[in-house]
Amino acid sequence: MNGKYSADILAQCELNEVKNHKAKNLSGGYKRRLNIAIALVKKPEVLFLDEPTVGIDPESRAVIIRLLESFKLQGKTLLFTSHMLDEVEKICDDIIVFRDGKAQMNEKHQQENILLTVRFNQSPDNLDFLTIYEQSANNTYQIVLNSPEALAAQLQQLTQVAHQIININYSANSVERIYNHTQAPK
Repeated sequence: MNGKYSADILAQCELNEVKNHKAKNLSGGYKRRLNIAIALVKKPEVLFLDEPTVGIDPESRAVIIRLLESFKLQGKTLLFTSHMLDEVEKICDDIIVFRDGKAQMNEKHQQENILLTVRFNQSPDNLDFLTIYEQSANNTYQIVLNSPEALAAQLQQLTQVAHQIININYSANSVERIYNHTQAPK
């Protein structure tokens, strides 16, 4: 391995400040980064990572997430397992969630689950159509919709009380929310 390439790996993994330390003396976060640096020596196109950020300090976690994002931009394929659903959602293009050893959910589930949140300036006059919503906070209601058409229909309904609305927000539902609100397979 040439010296320039190894120096690039050390810099990329933010290991320069500890490059002269023995691995056994490094913190858990630095050891994780060192593991990734070692994997990069062979210039892989696919990286397999098993919970790369579990049990490490926030600074090392941020470094590793930046690394994974940069690998993705370089065109590398990342396959990793994690219980940190927020980081999976941030980094991954395709997601498969397993529960009890069975595939429970994939990215398509997330795209089909649109979270609509509506905040009113006061309790709305017409509560009839809001009965299908879940009240998440004072004067704030949420509903999970399964298609863009369902979203359009709800937005049309909300025009009836538009004068009372402070804020409307809709987005793909989070992987964690879907996971927590989905029944385990039988």
